Amino acid sequence: MAYGTIYSDTIQGSTANTAPVFKDGNTVEIGQLCKAWVNFDGTSGGSVRASFNTSSKTRNGTGDWTQSFTISFVDASYTFVSTSACAPGGGWSYGLIGGHNGGNTTSNVRFRTAQGSAYTQVDEGQISCLETR
Repeated sequence: MAYGTIYSDTIQGSTANTAPVFKDGNTVEIGQLCKAWVNFDGTSGGSVRASFNTSSKTRNGTGDWTQSFTISFVDASYTFVSTSACAPGGGWSYGLIGGHNGGNTTSNVRFRTAQGSAYTQVDEGQISCLETR
């Protein structure tokens, strides 16, 4: 059986607050959409450039952030991926995003940004986070 291309402006899940699931020809799940993402400036108190399903952000200290979700997840078993970068002295350097203090919750995720071999916590100018399941 041949499959075609679907063009659509809107795809809507049948259950509230859940993303549509993608399946292959054998009905095996092969992925879902991103459930939340944010891009913000970690040197200006968390000024958001763009986001989806994220609400308040808390700066717990240097390079230590908690990002809340607008719509909470159904459970805390999600994947958190993030990158950071800053331009000290005009040259770009890239930081590391560290683990969670206390783990994921359904309503927020806590993470840290750090640089160098000593993993010194720093405030980064470009922080991007993605949460998916």
